[in-house]
Amino acid sequence: MPAQSDQPETPPDPLLEAVTDHNGNVYWAIKSIARRVETNASGEITLLFIKYTVKVGNDGFKEIGKLTHLESLDATDCAITNAGCLNLTGLQHLRELIFDITELGDEALSCIAKLHSLRRLSLSATRVGDLGLKEIAKLRGLESLNLSSTNITHVGLEYLKPLAQLTNLDLGENGIRDDGIIHLAAFKKLQSLTLNYNRLTDASAEWLKGFKHLKFLNLKGNLISDDVKAKLIEAMPYTTVNT
Repeated sequence: MPAQSDQPETPPDPLLEAVTDHNGNVYWAIKSIARRVETNASGEITLLFIKYTVKVGNDGFKEIGKLTHLESLDATDCAITNAGCLNLTGLQHLRELIFDITELGDEALSCIAKLHSLRRLSLSATRVGDLGLKEIAKLRGLESLNLSSTNITHVGLEYLKPLAQLTNLDLGENGIRDDGIIHLAAFKKLQSLTLNYNRLTDASAEWLKGFKHLKFLNLKGNLISDDVKAKLIEAMPYTTVNT
């Protein structure tokens, strides 16, 4: 008799299972695993928000990669890997991509960087690090970028300088130090900047005063003194500062 394998069987991809359950109808299969779906006048899917409890993996993303009219994709907490992102390079109409709480790292970003229509990219709680920021910097049209709870440091922030169109930037919970803040000066259009739970001190406050268009600034959980916080709030009367 053949030896029994100790390796657990890989469960079938939930999207492929849904396709089978719906007799090959991909549209209804996607509807069944989504919390929200929108289509255009021709019936092409333009928005797909996958249910948080559905762990679509690389095989399922082969099907999603065929939705060439897709403009918005939220795949939070899905089971995609770096290799699975190869399936997405044909989504050239994609403007919003959310891959929060996934195993994606720097290797995935060379594929994501080919999605030149992206305006919003969220990679919170992923394995993205400083090297991946070089790829993100190729997305010159980005307006919103969430890199909270990743592996980036103050060193990598310099790579993001080409993203001059950013209006919303979240770098919370990354251990960023003062010497990274100077690189943020490139983002003249920022309206919302989140830097909570980093390692910023009083030295960062002077740089932050230069953001004239900021409407919201989150500095909670840093090492900035109360006196400097008060002066910063006074110097930015049109900005809601969360300390």
